[in-house]
Amino acid sequence: MMVLSRNVLNNLAGLALLASMAGLVACANGAAQTKTSNAEACQLPDTKLVDAAFSEVRNKLSNTECQSRYAEYYQKLLEVAGGDQRSENRDRFFEFLKWSYKQGIISRHQAESYFTRYFRVEFVSLPDDRNVCSAMDGSRESKLLGKLDQEMRDKNTGLLDIVGDKDGYFDAKRRYDSIVLVLQTTASACKSGNRSL
Repeated sequence: MMVLSRNVLNNLAGLALLASMAGLVACANGAAQTKTSNAEACQLPDTKLVDAAFSEVRNKLSNTECQSRYAEYYQKLLEVAGGDQRSENRDRFFEFLKWSYKQGIISRHQAESYFTRYFRVEFVSLPDDRNVCSAMDGSRESKLLGKLDQEMRDKNTGLLDIVGDKDGYFDAKRRYDSIVLVLQTTASACKSGNRSL
């Protein structure tokens, strides 16, 4: 039977410790490279071509690790399409949102909301609550009007900048003005009614 000296055992233990540390460093480097490669894989498209941007975003969203950046990808597509105004862009966004829903990336409600917010004359920012007095109570009034104002800017982006639908935009603007007038008038009436009680 072979007897190992204390020096040999210490050297073996040192080598084992070095090998373990090297393995940990390699594992950490592999994890860092994976994070870096995932970050690179999920980067926003750099193209100015509409069809190429939609194709690239679909490919990236097929990677589940990139799906959390959906809103960023959508904004990038809006930006790219804004540089190439065409009526067909509405159909591109419709098909993209339908694909996103069917892939389970977003819900049907989210897909409809995204499309309506930018490409339809109806407003998604209106409250479901039929009691306008409670919807326009206190700070809720300024929040609701702010949401409607943002949605009108989004319709400017979608209907005018991306699709070139002036008639649709002006229809949405007329609706916006009417909605704001009705909400403000109703809020004033609600406040007056509360004072008289």
